[in-house]
Amino acid sequence: MWYSLFARLGGFLLIAAIWYAVLSAGSGCASHSTKEQSWDQENLKRNDHGCPTAIYIAPGGVLTQCD
Repeated sequence: MWYSLFARLGGFLLIAAIWYAVLSAGSGCASHSTKEQSWDQENLKRNDHGCPTAIYIAPGGVLTQCD
């Protein structure tokens, strides 16, 4: 009798967990990010002029250490 109750409860919890995973799969961080929050190189270097936030710069493709 108790085994049957626990088996049903376990089955219900398993189905609820799968349903939650399916519903929350599309709501990750990437789906709500804006261009200003993007980690691509174009965005990261957009306001970086020279060495203020960099250790190395590569003007013309030549890697140079900032002072």
